[in-house]
Amino acid sequence: MVLTIGGFFVKNRHIMKKAHKTIITFLIFWMCVISALFWFAQIKQNQMMFYYGDTCPHCKIVEQYMSENNIYSNYKVVMKEVYNDEKNKNELIRKAGLCNLSANNIGLPFLIYKKKCYVGDVDMIKFFEGLKK
Repeated sequence: MVLTIGGFFVKNRHIMKKAHKTIITFLIFWMCVISALFWFAQIKQNQMMFYYGDTCPHCKIVEQYMSENNIYSNYKVVMKEVYNDEKNKNELIRKAGLCNLSANNIGLPFLIYKKKCYVGDVDMIKFFEGLKK
């Protein structure tokens, strides 16, 4: 009878080891998933949404400034052309509303970064200069 009890515990110990390995694997998997989600959320939070027109001279000034000052390489910049893309234009109007700007007060170039809006080349370049500090 002692052997049976001992065999029972040995068998259960083996099952418990497997259960522990499974639980640990499960926890590690979910920790990786959660870490990845936080990482992607951080990327999204740190991305700049840049709305421009393909023939807008002020937009060209900002694009040149961003290129010369490594903004593209240091930040995630999503470029959205609005003159020829109705979807991007409507998106710009919606996003500008989040900054309490009406459709009449939207100009180009237009930048959204960390829930703040910047309109015009002078405003944007001043903002980019502040990033250097």
